[in-house]
Amino acid sequence: MRNSHSDPKRKNSVRVALTLLLPVAMVLARPLGMTAGQSFVLGSLFTVIAWWGTGWVKRNIASAMLLLVFLLFGHTPVVQIFNFPLSGNIVMIVAAYLLSEGIVQSGAVDSLSDYLLSTYCKTYAHMVIASFVLCTVLIFAIPQPFPRVVLLAAIYINFLRERPENEERKKVLLFSIFVAATVTSLMFVNGDVIVNCAAVEFGDLELSFASWTRYMTVPTMIASALTALLFIAVFRRELQGPIEGPGAKATFSVGPEGKRALAVTAVVVLLWLTEPVHGIGAASVAAIGVAGMFAVRVLKLKDFKVVSPGLMLFLTAQFAIGRVLVASGIVGHIRIALTHMLPAPEHALFLPALVLALMALHMVMGSVITALSFSIPMLIAMTEGLYSPELIALLVLVSVAWHFLLPFHHVTLVIGFGSGFYENRHVLRFGAVLTLLVFASVFLLYIPWWKLTGLM
Repeated sequence: MRNSHSDPKRKNSVRVALTLLLPVAMVLARPLGMTAGQSFVLGSLFTVIAWWGTGWVKRNIASAMLLLVFLLFGHTPVVQIFNFPLSGNIVMIVAAYLLSEGIVQSGAVDSLSDYLLSTYCKTYAHMVIASFVLCTVLIFAIPQPFPRVVLLAAIYINFLRERPENEERKKVLLFSIFVAATVTSLMFVNGDVIVNCAAVEFGDLELSFASWTRYMTVPTMIASALTALLFIAVFRRELQGPIEGPGAKATFSVGPEGKRALAVTAVVVLLWLTEPVHGIGAASVAAIGVAGMFAVRVLKLKDFKVVSPGLMLFLTAQFAIGRVLVASGIVGHIRIALTHMLPAPEHALFLPALVLALMALHMVMGSVITALSFSIPMLIAMTEGLYSPELIALLVLVSVAWHFLLPFHHVTLVIGFGSGFYENRHVLRFGAVLTLLVFASVFLLYIPWWKLTGLM
């Protein structure tokens, strides 16, 4: 009798074997005039990107293999390959996870969100707007999108459980939370401490909280509002009608632990907002907040388990990509090819063509971090003397960070999709229309604002 589990395993092994042929094919083809070593590194990168996107190989194994290829064939100093764990970014990310864990465990956010939903949401379209409002407000309480969306999804599910059941409407409403998180996270540098810090890191920039806010907050607020309206228009059929069900409103009450967590959070937010005055960086402020959470006994040592070693390994590999591609000379070959494909940087069509190329690149690579690490160093070198590194880093970020067609194009969407909250068809249905909004927003919102604020 055939083992029912053997066929899937065999199919997966065949897929993995086929992807392993890609580096070999790249070495034989040597595209863009690259050396054998460069071709092997680039082919290995594409192989691992395929593994990350499909899950055919466990993420930890895929990340470790990519780092090994970089060490052996990347011609890059070890300190550059392992720049992420040696940099201040890891402090910010670890601190953000711990701050998020403290505020979630305290229960303060649950009470606030449930109160806002029951008080202000009279229609299902209002709940979509609430997704964007709550994702924005909670940036300062939970400076990491993963726990924000998981917590809000739990609150929405509980809220909808008491209303007449409509499975399709429920999926659309839950999807709105994850869509909201992708765009609202760009408002502040601590909105997504992984993606936003990655853009800063790959550009070798020193963007303070205040500088990020000056360049990004206003256009992103408008982009968020437009995304919410677009979402309501696309899913108008599913969102029709008033919310029915229990008329009793939730009350906003916070226990002693919640009050302590909110007090520490208020201090952290105040320090972030006044960074130009005291000069303490965002990562140091986050670390101070974590210390405060431990001091008031909101966090305990066991809460360090929320920081996944596997995630740190994955981020180490992703952050290394751009540096290895630059140090190994691969970026130079790609830059020459792009120079022939794109209009000259001085040409009026250069930026529109570049944004389209970035969006297409992200669709192929899947991961936002991978697209950032690949694009930012290359484009900074390509446009040196014409555009500032800050402009290029933020331009790449807004072109790819809230653009998607399928769940694997954004790790935040993967969380909701993997939890069964919504389906591929929901993501594709909205993502196809969102593509037009992202492109238009770059040129009608962000670039005009950057000109007004002196970035461009």
